Amino acid sequence: MINYDLDILFFSNHKLWKLERILEVTNLDKEKFYRMLEEFNQKLEKQSLKKLEYKNGLLAIPDKVENFEETRYSINQKTFILTEVERRSLIYLLIFINKTPLSISLFQTYLQVSKNTILSDLKKLREELMSENIQVEYSRKKGFYLNFEEKMLQEKAWYFLQNLSEDSGFYILSKVLNDKKPLTIFKNNQLLKKMMQELQIEIVYSRYLSTLLFACLLRHRTFEKNSENINDLLKSLIIGMSDGKSAIGQDNGLYRMAFNIMENVMKLAAIEFDDFTKTFMALLAHLTPAYYRIRNHFELKNVLLERIKNEYHSLFLLMDNALRPLKDEVGEISESEKAYFVILFGGEIYKNKYSGQSLKAIVLCVNGISSSLIMQKRLESLFPTMEFILSARVSHFEKLPINSYDIIFSTVPLKSDKKVYLMSAFPDQREENKLYNQVLQDFQLLGFAKPSAQTILDSIPELLVKFIGK
Repeated sequence: MINYDLDILFFSNHKLWKLERILEVTNLDKEKFYRMLEEFNQKLEKQSLKKLEYKNGLLAIPDKVENFEETRYSINQKTFILTEVERRSLIYLLIFINKTPLSISLFQTYLQVSKNTILSDLKKLREELMSENIQVEYSRKKGFYLNFEEKMLQEKAWYFLQNLSEDSGFYILSKVLNDKKPLTIFKNNQLLKKMMQELQIEIVYSRYLSTLLFACLLRHRTFEKNSENINDLLKSLIIGMSDGKSAIGQDNGLYRMAFNIMENVMKLAAIEFDDFTKTFMALLAHLTPAYYRIRNHFELKNVLLERIKNEYHSLFLLMDNALRPLKDEVGEISESEKAYFVILFGGEIYKNKYSGQSLKAIVLCVNGISSSLIMQKRLESLFPTMEFILSARVSHFEKLPINSYDIIFSTVPLKSDKKVYLMSAFPDQREENKLYNQVLQDFQLLGFAKPSAQTILDSIPELLVKFIGK
């Protein structure tokens, strides 16, 4: 796990810290501090570096932690490599935060490639940006700089940030930001947590790091001007990266929009939902952050986009019209964002009723509401006799009475008296088959036919003919 909560200890001149002072400056509780210290020591050990010493409530910090960012991200310099897309994206982001003359040699230092490779990447980046009239300029006084309206430059910064992997790409960006101004990420981390507390919203775990780094990019570029505007933008970003649950019911406009989208889906797909309220609340929970993302051009990339377009082809085509109420408010909606709505509705298009043993299962996915819904829909198609309870937070799961469920499907390891099946949020066919057979064997369930996504969506054209015919 990547975190910056202990940075104030490492970048300080103080080398001996009492536990009470540590908890005060980091805003951590004792358990979280112990866990983070253990995680960092494990990383130090993997890098063959000396562990931090903590005895009798005192933490000793060495004069200098060698290869600090490499340790944080568990980077092996011998195998470290950036893709061409990551290099171009990082070049843009380095120029975006540039306040001092930026040279080719500095690009080489951070990206660890030759001068010719940098020149080639710069040329391709300029060609890519040319379609949107963004220019990468150079002068001896300024070095490289971007020439276009600020709002578009910020949107492109978010776009390029999405191209970075959470190890190599984020490692370079983290190194650059902390080299320029130590504790900049720590301070922005504290700011985000304060904003989240004020908004009473949690950012989805898998989106937090990109949100934090984008906050650093924005505030580093515009720290002395438009700070209020930047904070407003960050609040919208926090809502957009949340699971949406905390914001449900707070906006009547979004409530009406969700209802209109539900009506559109029912008409276009010629269906009625078995549990309208449940599906509506799931839609509202997804719509709230999606609205803030799309309106502010913080769209998320969807790694399953092509798979969703293939497996849910007919439903994907319906989304343009189904999402018209949202499109009228925010403008064009990217295919990646449409795909998340497809997953939300996909499992409701086709349902068979099965008799047999009824089991209640927890679906625990900490990657956010969209990923949780994808995981739940997959499980519903595998085990249609089960009743599923969705949980996107471990804290929510822990509050559930243990006698209220029989099985747990989780993306993270758990200790429980009930049977726990560890799985990915996006299982492939092989993983699904293995899971299916294991559950049937463990609970002595009768086998049943599993409708595929294609079977589900193949039924739509026939239903539409019947519906239109009426």
